[in-house]
Amino acid sequence: MDLKISIKTRIWLLGLLFLGSLLLVFGLQYQLSGKELTSHRTMLDQLAQAERMARLVHEVQKERGLSSAFLADAGGNARKEMSAQRIATDFRLSQVDSAQEPALLPGLGAMREKVDQTAVEERESFDFYTLSLNGIFEQMDRLSLAANGHPAQHDLIALVHLVRAKEYLGQARATVLAMPGKGRPDPAWHAAMGSRFGLFEAGIQRFLKESSPSMRATLTGALGEPAMQSSMRLLRAARDGRAIDPISMPRTRWYGIVTEAINLLREVERYSLIELIDQTQAIHDKVRAEILLQRGGLLLISVLLTWLAISSLLLLMRAFESVLRGARRAAGKQEWERGVKGMRDEPIDIAQSFNQLLDMVDSLNIKASTDALTGALNRHGFHELAGGELQRALRYHRKLSMIIADVDHFKRINDSHGHAVGDRVLIELACLIRDNMRGTDIFARWGGEEFIILTPETSAEEAARLAEKLRLLFETFHAKDLPRFTVSFGVAEFAKGDNLETLFAKADQALYLAKDTGRNRVETFTRTDAKSGPRPSSRNIRVVSDRSRA
Repeated sequence: MDLKISIKTRIWLLGLLFLGSLLLVFGLQYQLSGKELTSHRTMLDQLAQAERMARLVHEVQKERGLSSAFLADAGGNARKEMSAQRIATDFRLSQVDSAQEPALLPGLGAMREKVDQTAVEERESFDFYTLSLNGIFEQMDRLSLAANGHPAQHDLIALVHLVRAKEYLGQARATVLAMPGKGRPDPAWHAAMGSRFGLFEAGIQRFLKESSPSMRATLTGALGEPAMQSSMRLLRAARDGRAIDPISMPRTRWYGIVTEAINLLREVERYSLIELIDQTQAIHDKVRAEILLQRGGLLLISVLLTWLAISSLLLLMRAFESVLRGARRAAGKQEWERGVKGMRDEPIDIAQSFNQLLDMVDSLNIKASTDALTGALNRHGFHELAGGELQRALRYHRKLSMIIADVDHFKRINDSHGHAVGDRVLIELACLIRDNMRGTDIFARWGGEEFIILTPETSAEEAARLAEKLRLLFETFHAKDLPRFTVSFGVAEFAKGDNLETLFAKADQALYLAKDTGRNRVETFTRTDAKSGPRPSSRNIRVVSDRSRA
């Protein structure tokens, strides 16, 4: 099928394709970056919800203890303290999402009425609050699992373990207070105490295993506090049925000691939540700033590329129109009408000419920066690439070294075997160097028989090993109809204050010493006199290879 599409139409189609590609790239970037930003924003919401739930847990635990204390002894200030605590619990409950309230504490009002009328047993009240707390813990578990692989997910899961551990410590505290009479506890009490204290220790270990180093350090510090140590000794003794001095103290004093430990865990929990929220907020802000910068940069680049594309297409189309007008004037009206059908391949002819022009430009650029004989870079090409490496080494404090290679007695080779053979020696030398250097190294012919290698991320010692490897290759290299030849090397490492000229001067002086001390050697420049400048003397040069050729 022959589609007759004019040059203008094809150019505009290419322009639309280009613009569509830019819009596609921008849309993909917007979608991916938006998804990442939403992930951090969602995590912040989940952490805030977890913090509100953790505060609610603490208040419910306190209300549970005060309700149990009121049922055990309704005298004194027990009712007043319990009423004040209920206000605090209701306040924390109101801060949790309203949709969560019915599921978190169902039947709370009815239980409070029973407690006020002492129409419920202490154990039944305790079990009600404990069951309600388990409902809150399940909600917190769902929050942590919904983090979907966010970097803060492990810390959030660890935090839920800590909140649960604090709950088990509270249950162990209540179990101690319920210890029957004097003497050894009965088996049921012993089993309950062991189970709750064991769950507490397991929760602590899981927190230490899964949390970040800073959160672990906070808990480790709390575990070393005297109140925490006293509580652990007390609860282990009660669990094991051992009679030690703390067990003989009044049970209200026991309650106070373990409460201090619970408050310490609450502080660890609060500090960890604040730290986790701050870290996630910092990540969110950083990502948001990066995304805005990326979008702004992408938009700017898109505008510039679009302007360049449109302006280039318009110029190209005007050039085509000018060519066509000239063809019309040259051919005349009748001949133009007769020949217009023969110009069906006009787009192909123009495209071929345009491609040839681009090939010619590329060829000229390559010729301008490379050595015609060896294919290595020339001085112009070397300076264009080496300047960037020098700036990177200076800016990022990276290592950078230079190697200068010079064929020994090259004039003798030209005089004895002819310049054609000398050229072949240089070609073989360039091939061997290219085959044995890294892709990041910059290789150039400096002039005559002298070559230069710039080695980024390389110390003088490493560059000297490369030079020694090349020296041995040249020493053992043999090709048909070519004389044996050796190469001397000078090595220098970039130092603060150097530029390409001074770095070359140091490597050149090392090469000078290699030539002066027998040739077929590798010498490394190691020290510079700041006042008088580097000098080719033995105190400034370290010998890498003692091999020489007479």
